[in-house]
Amino acid sequence: MGTETSELSSLLRGISRPRAKRPGDGRPEATPAGASNPQKPAPKPAKVRIVGDGLSSTSKGGVETFTSLAENKSLRVPQWLARGAIACVGEGETLTEIQRHAIPAAIEGRDLIAVAPTGSGKTLAFLVPSVAIAVRAKKGEKTKALKRRRSSGASPSDGDGEDEVVAAGSNAVSKGPYAVLVSPTRELAAQTFRELRRLLSKTPKNKRLRALLLSNADSRLQDGGEDSGKREKVKRIRADIIVSTPPRLSQAIEAGLVRLSKTRMLILDEADKLFSDDKFLENVDAVMTACTHKRLRRCVYTATLPETAEELLRNVMQQPVRITVGERNAANSLVKQSLVFCGVEAEASKARGKGGKGTTYISGKLSAMRQLVTSGKLKPPVLVFVQSKDRATQLYEALRFDGMSIDVIHAGRTAKERARAVQNFRSGATWILITTDLMARGMDILGVNTVVNFDCPGVRSDYVHRVGRTGRAGHEGTCVTLYTEEDFGSLHMIASCMKISGSEAPEWMLKLPRKHGGQAKKYVPPKRKNIMDNVGQAGKKQKKGNSRK
Repeated sequence: MGTETSELSSLLRGISRPRAKRPGDGRPEATPAGASNPQKPAPKPAKVRIVGDGLSSTSKGGVETFTSLAENKSLRVPQWLARGAIACVGEGETLTEIQRHAIPAAIEGRDLIAVAPTGSGKTLAFLVPSVAIAVRAKKGEKTKALKRRRSSGASPSDGDGEDEVVAAGSNAVSKGPYAVLVSPTRELAAQTFRELRRLLSKTPKNKRLRALLLSNADSRLQDGGEDSGKREKVKRIRADIIVSTPPRLSQAIEAGLVRLSKTRMLILDEADKLFSDDKFLENVDAVMTACTHKRLRRCVYTATLPETAEELLRNVMQQPVRITVGERNAANSLVKQSLVFCGVEAEASKARGKGGKGTTYISGKLSAMRQLVTSGKLKPPVLVFVQSKDRATQLYEALRFDGMSIDVIHAGRTAKERARAVQNFRSGATWILITTDLMARGMDILGVNTVVNFDCPGVRSDYVHRVGRTGRAGHEGTCVTLYTEEDFGSLHMIASCMKISGSEAPEWMLKLPRKHGGQAKKYVPPKRKNIMDNVGQAGKKQKKGNSRK
């Protein structure tokens, strides 16, 4: 592909594996995704706003460390849980702002709306109270069961039939789930489950909880939904804590495999997605309806929260406390954001190819992407976002022969392929990962240095979540957004988000009219031409580049 491609191949072969930095080498050092950066800057104190009555001084003032959390007698957090939380953090035991206030508020029994930037520790902020409440509820159920047996004259070792099961590695009954954690995607649910297992790693043998990731691979889910005859023969799913996506959990409830009458803690992660996407609303409603315990806590966590979603939430929650860290709906201030103009999506011109006349396609974005890499401005590992799965495949085909250590992930790939792509990116085998918004929410991959918006997001929440894939856990990052004439409708939103999060934004963009006059409307992505390289090969097999992920 000429001199530019040759230079690109040479550069990326040099970063395809970790190496020692040589004297005089001006290129940034590549760090495998998943590895932490030892040079961690001191984060600026974030502004915290708490709205709600009846909060204790502990919730208002916050708790500084996990050790002090366990020492607080009113919260009754076990010491082993604090040790597990420290193991999850990996460095120090100081809580983040959202953890300081949200953990006590949730444990105290309040419905909670927690809004904090991406990478600020929201996952641990809801896992700690979920485990604490599950431990407390399970102990209470066991005590009640023993009292019933004694009053009936039965032996304490006798079971009470179908509703009792001994959890793996535990000598206590499981009548849960006592805590239910809901995430919008399978990948995010799996990540939450991994973090939960790490948190439970310090649990004493006599107090172990059974945690379960509800998966479609579970034969009970497949068999239980076929007919009532089979459903009666299938054993109920037993666990103290369940992690799931809305469709899987709703399916299990409908099949009679899961009962949420004992659930004390319902966690809705990425609540803006769950309450703004029509395909999730019915499932979430079924889950919330099934949670009938009088002491149920409903807690939602998100980086962005549109007013329409918040209004809907307040209709299904009881006097919720709202904790906001930082600016509302702002991107991570540790990420340096910039924009690059690329002309038009793709320009076609007649030219002679091998064997006669043909069409040469020139993509401004593709040229800009290659230039960013050859110039050394993209510090790998790099996460590249595109509008659709077709465009993800097209961009991958256009770049994979340029010598890049590259892969692609989208909803069209199998779960095994997606898991392998993420694992390779985490380990450093892949330096550039092309994806749709599938990877934009919640996925915590430490060490992502750069995010590239190859296609502009259409709504603020998507932009904030994409930016949030870098600059996590106090580390700095970079986000580059490529835009063309077709993207002018999104520029005001992106520029305003950049400004309030501390990055420089062009004044002329801030003066552009807001999309739909600022009124909330369902976003319709622009029709984009297929991504073509300069010899017209990439994307040839794709008829359309506009299908959603």
